[in-house]
Amino acid sequence: MRHIARPILAGLSLLLCVIICWLWIRSMSTTDAIDRTRPAESRDSILSLYSWRGSIVLERRAEAPASWNRKYAGWERRSFPSAHTWTSEYLHSARIAAGFDLLGFWFCPAGFMDASGLGTPVRASAWLFGIPDWAIALLAALLPLSMMRAHFVQLRRISAGRCARCGYDLRGISGRCPECGQESCFHSA
Repeated sequence: MRHIARPILAGLSLLLCVIICWLWIRSMSTTDAIDRTRPAESRDSILSLYSWRGSIVLERRAEAPASWNRKYAGWERRSFPSAHTWTSEYLHSARIAAGFDLLGFWFCPAGFMDASGLGTPVRASAWLFGIPDWAIALLAALLPLSMMRAHFVQLRRISAGRCARCGYDLRGISGRCPECGQESCFHSA
């Protein structure tokens, strides 16, 4: 099972790395967002995931019931220019006010007046967490890179007359490796 699952995970990880790199480049000009809005009697709840200027930003917001939240109830995907006034100012000010900011990772609890919709602004509170795209891309690339390294180590061992699994010198030995029992790929002359 491990021989099947690991390459599949590496492929998915590589795909995630490519998608994140694409979002990273795209986020310099366009902000992409996925929102889930749940209107309620007392407080509307909004969960958003943004790709904004080289970061993935997770936002959990609660605000007084607003008419525009009823319009966007459920899941919504949006794209707009990165310079979009409200979003750009909101995310930029949140990052500046972040209680924690290290190497592009940032966290900010925020309270503000939400004037993003049509109608009267409402009081809102939010938790924002930003992760730089480079960190996600690096983590996603680790498994495929480790598998490539292992493959090249095996090739180097085989070409040097050693066991692909443990590196035991197999020159003069045919059949199985006496050290680990792996079937030999190397045939001595």
